[in-house]
Amino acid sequence: MEKPKIDIYKTLIVNRMVVWGLTIAFIVSSAIFAFSINDLYSRQLNTVLVLDSGGEVIPMKWMQRDENIKVEIKDHLEKFHTYYYQYDAFNVEKSLEKALWFGDNSIEQLYIKRKNDGWYTKVSSYGIKQTIEILPENIEIEGNDEPYSFRVKASLSITQDDQTVRYSFETTGLIIFVSRNYPLNPHGLLITRFAENNRNEIK
Repeated sequence: MEKPKIDIYKTLIVNRMVVWGLTIAFIVSSAIFAFSINDLYSRQLNTVLVLDSGGEVIPMKWMQRDENIKVEIKDHLEKFHTYYYQYDAFNVEKSLEKALWFGDNSIEQLYIKRKNDGWYTKVSSYGIKQTIEILPENIEIEGNDEPYSFRVKASLSITQDDQTVRYSFETTGLIIFVSRNYPLNPHGLLITRFAENNRNEIK
């Protein structure tokens, strides 16, 4: 019996079509996967972790960012001012290190200036304690989109031995969005153009 002849040309065409089909299917599935990942990342950037009544971030519970942004900004500013202005001889470096994650080089430059002036060495050497008080109504935020502007009115108490001197002052700046870095910068907000103004002793 004569064996059937195999058309090599047609076989090669079929094989090539199969290869091209698999390649196209792979490219399409990869594109769909990449789009899905990008969409998930975009939605993640537009959401934030839920805050409790004290403004703390609660992991694993999500809500739309726009719904709570000004509450977040207030908590971000309150935490920054606490880290940056409230310390003693035992935690000054650790507290300032936390504060620097909340803003850009405008904050770092002020920190460097005070460090070069010897203030932080004086705090450590002479046992100085510094505390800050901010009333909730004294954190003012303006704008409906980034960059948001802010003004914070606060009072500062500096204690050495049994003597305390109090000052009133204001801070101003802008707030922009950045990637969240939990727990160093859980809100994903950054203070820019930071300035400290009108420091006056309270008699």
